[in-house]
Amino acid sequence: HMSNNPRVVVPDPNDAAHLWHITTPEVTIDADYRASTRGLDIDAVGFVHLARGDQLCHVVTTFFADCDEVRLWAVPATTPGIIHEEVLLDPATGRVDTFPHLYTALAPDMTVGSCSWHRGGAHWNWPGQGPEKTPSSFFDSFS
Repeated sequence: HMSNNPRVVVPDPNDAAHLWHITTPEVTIDADYRASTRGLDIDAVGFVHLARGDQLCHVVTTFFADCDEVRLWAVPATTPGIIHEEVLLDPATGRVDTFPHLYTALAPDMTVGSCSWHRGGAHWNWPGQGPEKTPSSFFDSFS
């Protein structure tokens, strides 16, 4: 049964209220969704990969480099149905930053919407925005 909320939710690097799960465009999150991230199953990894808004460019550029479009699924940072302890901030290999990981399968009712994100040329720009609307300091934080 599909309870995917069709509402469009667009990320903001300063929005701490949502975490994001990134998929390729054809993916739908239904009751049978068992992915951790692209190409990896939660049973193999043990958690679902999430990201803060300010981490999205890094994650998409690194792990979806061959894609021209991804889908971003919005997960409230305080989602009903997610026990707070199940979202842990784990260090990433070789990075000072931590990434939010959900230690249970991502269920449809944990998402409040999604959006499609298209690559604008060489860079990933915020959905619906061209490079001229993207704060330069945001891209400056990635090397």
